[in-house]
Amino acid sequence: MGRIMFNFAGLEMVSKVTLQAFIGAAAQEGYILTAGLSMETVLEVLESLCEHRFASSPDELAEWRRLLGKAREAKAKRNGIVHSVWALTADPDVILQIRMKPKAVGNWADAPQLRPADVNKVADEIAEVWASFTPFLARLTPPRSS
Repeated sequence: MGRIMFNFAGLEMVSKVTLQAFIGAAAQEGYILTAGLSMETVLEVLESLCEHRFASSPDELAEWRRLLGKAREAKAKRNGIVHSVWALTADPDVILQIRMKPKAVGNWADAPQLRPADVNKVADEIAEVWASFTPFLARLTPPRSS
């Protein structure tokens, strides 16, 4: 679960840096602007900026939408893991994932059973999305003049 948290923190940071690059904000102003924004808000703003900037470039817009969709999927998987309650089983390599919801009183027998490999897979998927932002960010960052 630590890897999930670490990788998601990286994904969140690169998303905010991408937003800063989109609007051409200097680092300090960009950090001030994005510091209090939730990940969902950052993704919504990025999506709006993409729709505006790439309105005449449907292929580019589609690429950005795919990336932002993957980021949303990663966020949902992270939230599913982080905001669950966990129960031990007779098998020390298996834990039950109990998702507490206001309306539903779930049956623990129906709870997903996860193994370390399942949790590691989520961490790996988040890391892949984090890495996917790099080429997109490079497109937005103007080359440095020497």
